[in-house]
Amino acid sequence: MIKEGVRILALEGAPFRKGDEEALVIGTIGRRGAVEGILSFMVRVDGEDSTAKIIRAVARSRFADQIRLVALNGITLAGLNLVDVKRVERELRVKVIAITRKKPHLNLLINVVNKWARSRNKSRIMKYLEKDAKISRTRGYYVQYLNTAEGLREGVILRCADLLRLSHIIASGLARGESRGRM
Repeated sequence: MIKEGVRILALEGAPFRKGDEEALVIGTIGRRGAVEGILSFMVRVDGEDSTAKIIRAVARSRFADQIRLVALNGITLAGLNLVDVKRVERELRVKVIAITRKKPHLNLLINVVNKWARSRNKSRIMKYLEKDAKISRTRGYYVQYLNTAEGLREGVILRCADLLRLSHIIASGLARGESRGRM
């Protein structure tokens, strides 16, 4: 069970333009209503480096041994750069959840990945997500998780959403000069 005061890392990719090779990712670290730090790194647009970059950024941070939960806004960063949730959980010994306002449609994502990505690694990730991912709904948010994050308290999910929103504001503001849109 994840406690209310757990340290959370909320990751959000910045908007990017067609033709950009890389996109900025902002991670906000916080707990119990306090923001304690910010991480940033670049990932390739539609690439396959998001998982390794997340692991590296967390492992190098001063919060490495304190983060217990990683929250994503969906399971991709920078277009179709899929996050290997199982690998992040295993290597960092954390739980990973994806929070979105709109209901995730895994079948549509699978079709897009199969049509455009043509990557064995992305297909492998999509297969285990299709098989193992669960979706719940809390206060207007859809929460996607593997078995390891089952039973999250509503307060933790709402804190993740708040931190994701802050990551979105920072990423959008840095990429566009002014933040806009919502998580």
